[in-house]
Amino acid sequence: MKPLTKHAKKSFILLTLILTVLGTGQIQAQGFSPKDLDGNWTRNDGMMISISGTGTFEEGGNALVMSVGQSGWPASTAHYAFKYREIKYVQGNTWKGINYRHRTETNARVKDGEAIFVMSNDKKSFKASGYTYIKN
Repeated sequence: MKPLTKHAKKSFILLTLILTVLGTGQIQAQGFSPKDLDGNWTRNDGMMISISGTGTFEEGGNALVMSVGQSGWPASTAHYAFKYREIKYVQGNTWKGINYRHRTETNARVKDGEAIFVMSNDKKSFKASGYTYIKN
């Protein structure tokens, strides 16, 4: 067998480098799944939510308020009201859903636009609607 020429060696090294970079990107892209957002989460004002169904239901998942903390939501909404609805996986570390807020004047929850959920690489927190939620 003949030894490789300089050109063949360079081509081999370049091809190996390209495949390594592409392979690393594939591993990172596969690091998240739709159900990664499911679970119990707490934000800095003490509101706790429980997210379920993000990778199960066609219409998306929901985030049930478990504890209101100092959020301004009335205690009666715990275990009853949804903070987010129709949460769907987009790609990578991102999900989309509908944000709800509590309207104190009418004691009702109202839609408050789209929420974008961006999860940290370690899957221990995510940001949505101006808050950071930490996994319980």
